[in-house]
Amino acid sequence: MTLHRATRRQLLQFGAGAAALTAFGSSAGRAAAQDILFVDEKTGKRTETLGESQIPVWVEATGHTMTSALQDYWRVTGRSAFFGNPISEPFVGEDGIYTQIMENGAIQYIPELSFTLEPFVRFMPIGRQILKERNPIGFRSDGRRAGGGGNAVARYWSFPEGTLLEGWTGAYGEFGPPIDDRFSDWYWSHDGKYYLGYPLTTLVHEHGYSAQWFEGGLLIDDNGTPKLYPIGMEIAERLGIDTTPVPQGDLPIDNENLFLQAVANPAPT
Repeated sequence: MTLHRATRRQLLQFGAGAAALTAFGSSAGRAAAQDILFVDEKTGKRTETLGESQIPVWVEATGHTMTSALQDYWRVTGRSAFFGNPISEPFVGEDGIYTQIMENGAIQYIPELSFTLEPFVRFMPIGRQILKERNPIGFRSDGRRAGGGGNAVARYWSFPEGTLLEGWTGAYGEFGPPIDDRFSDWYWSHDGKYYLGYPLTTLVHEHGYSAQWFEGGLLIDDNGTPKLYPIGMEIAERLGIDTTPVPQGDLPIDNENLFLQAVANPAPT
């Protein structure tokens, strides 16, 4: 028997609860199928997993569900403390990537990374799209603001007066602008390179906070404490994703005790 990695299409066909995906966007889609799995080449059936959670839950705070690999990353990163709670059901984006909108952004399951040391669930890199839509002038292919105003020596440019990001200095270098000092420790201690991506702006003023945009989200300075700003609803509106809460049904309310298993003492006295 020959085994091979599943394609995204197979992931959506054969994972736990895959049948429910035929109605994703409704409460029927709650048992997601983003499992990491192997598929028998001949039968197309799942043969094994890498140990992702098998207990779908309903999150009472927002009235949405979490399951499988997205759920596992949500749990180990502190639930609402990092990604925020779910505000949509899982869905498959136009790019074929399994996605769920959370309070602080949209998280995605990247199967190509599942056998690497990198996190394979991370924020959707939608920051560039949000910023580009805010700039009515547009961008040239080299990343500069269209219509001039760039500094060819410093490789930096600024938005002109009157734009929504007036005063923002941008860069089109490989790694973007430097991370502001007030966010640097938080960024590196939270593996920001993987989860948030590279910075897109220098320090800006957003929603009443000093802030900095990254590929995957917006970091704000809340009285000296770096936090992710809840841009999830804005993303959902841009993507046309339904955020209506779903019924709990027969799913348990999320509680870490659901995932605890009794293990025999390896060194009994």
